[in-house]
Amino acid sequence: MKNIILIILLSFAQVLVALSGEGVRIDRFALHRAEFQKYYRLITGNDASEEIIEFSIDAGVSRSGKDVYRIQSRLPSTVRITGSNLRSVWYGLYDLLERRGGCRWFWDEDIVPKKDAIDLSGLDVYEEARFEYRGLRYFAHRGLTRFQAEHWGLDDWKKEIDWILKRRLNVFMLRIGQDDLFQRTFPDVVSTPDASKPLKGTGRGYDNRSLFWSLEFRGKLRRDLQHYAFDRGLMVPEDFGTMTHWYSRTPEEFLEKLKPPFLPQATRTYSEKNGLVWDVRDAKWVDAYWSLTKTACDIYGQGKEQQLLHTIGLGERNCFKDRKENLKLKIYALKEFLKRARRDYPNAKTLLAGWDFYFTWYPDEVQELIKELDPKRDIIWDYEADA
Repeated sequence: MKNIILIILLSFAQVLVALSGEGVRIDRFALHRAEFQKYYRLITGNDASEEIIEFSIDAGVSRSGKDVYRIQSRLPSTVRITGSNLRSVWYGLYDLLERRGGCRWFWDEDIVPKKDAIDLSGLDVYEEARFEYRGLRYFAHRGLTRFQAEHWGLDDWKKEIDWILKRRLNVFMLRIGQDDLFQRTFPDVVSTPDASKPLKGTGRGYDNRSLFWSLEFRGKLRRDLQHYAFDRGLMVPEDFGTMTHWYSRTPEEFLEKLKPPFLPQATRTYSEKNGLVWDVRDAKWVDAYWSLTKTACDIYGQGKEQQLLHTIGLGERNCFKDRKENLKLKIYALKEFLKRARRDYPNAKTLLAGWDFYFTWYPDEVQELIKELDPKRDIIWDYEADA
């Protein structure tokens, strides 16, 4: 009906470009076109015509199922970039600007040369990722602003996410604390602290979790930066399991009001109450941890479409001096959380932090754990191999 205007809610990546009597036309690649136009103008000083470049997504272009893009000249002055998914189209765009525009992508800044024109002829490029997951972890250790992601605002994160695409990575993980998860998950139990006052139980030295930003700001920032990444096809794992650690402590109010029991510890590691792991031998506390994960996926992540989940297991913890009892508990806890992951996020793969294994496990213990895992879904992810 020509007199009816349809209003459609769109993700940031799906920009409305035309309304007509025949319906709505969506340009999925408006962001790609704008980025190409930006660099074309920086390089040549002129605007590129809209017909000069085409973008498309075709999962069939990938022979392996991994990230693939193809760059092909179509006419002497036009080019098409086809990706196996959204992020792969971005990879192809930045590759084209590197190959023919002469651009170079560095962490601190781009190098963009000046040219009279960009030659788009004679291109037939096929690039296929060797590794399925290629990622970065942003961690909680504190230092100078440029090297400390906890200090960054949204513009800093947008610059970083753009660089991640330029380097053809597809995963990044935030390990800089839990933001306002407890306040959102347990609003009747945990209040939002006054950011102008010292926070109780913050720890000392590198353990110090004093607030640089208010939790409201940090929560909104995390949501905005992750959705900026999702709109470009990147993956961001959300935490599950016994996530209590020195950089993600349990709020004092939660401990005072709910009084969770704790797992025993055979060592004094992380022995402060807000750094202890709740006793997940009781399903009540498994569910309490899992509630934090569900909040994270719903607010920061991709909801039911969550692609990746990540756990540190019982990171660096030895609950019993008897290794057999220790192993039994670790496997039990992991299986309880994996069961919930399968139930609530059936399409998500789970990443198991590899560093826990070489800190506290023996080879035969790892082999025992692997018997309980699904090779199609569970990945031991060693993101500290350089350590």
